[in-house]
Amino acid sequence: MAAHDDDMNRGIRPGRGSDDPAGQIAYLEQEIAVLRRKLADSPRHTRILEERIVELQTNLAGVSAQNERLANTLREARDQIVALKEEVDRLAQPPAGFGVFLTANEDGTADIFTGAANSG
Repeated sequence: MAAHDDDMNRGIRPGRGSDDPAGQIAYLEQEIAVLRRKLADSPRHTRILEERIVELQTNLAGVSAQNERLANTLREARDQIVALKEEVDRLAQPPAGFGVFLTANEDGTADIFTGAANSG
C-alpha cells in the first residue's frame, strides 16, 4: 500500500484509462481506502488544530498583558525623563543675581561687584 501511496503522490494512477475492469476496480478500491483514512484522521486533525488555537489564544492574552505592562513602564520612564530634563534645564540656568568677588576685607567682609549702580 505504501508503494501505491508513493505512486499516487507522483501522479501515477494505476488502472486508469486501461480497458482492464479489474485494474480499475483495484485502483478505485485503493483510492477509497486512502480517502477513508483521510476522513478518519480528519476529526483528530481538527481537534489538534482546535487545541492549538486555544494554546495560541492563551499565549496571545499573556503577551498582550505583558505588552500593556511594558507600555505603562515606558510611559512612566518617559515622564521621569521629562521631569529630569526640566530639572537639569532649571539647574543649568544662571543664578538670578550674581556678582564678582573683588577683595576680602580685614573685618571678614568682602567687596563684591554686582554690576548694579547705586543711585544717590
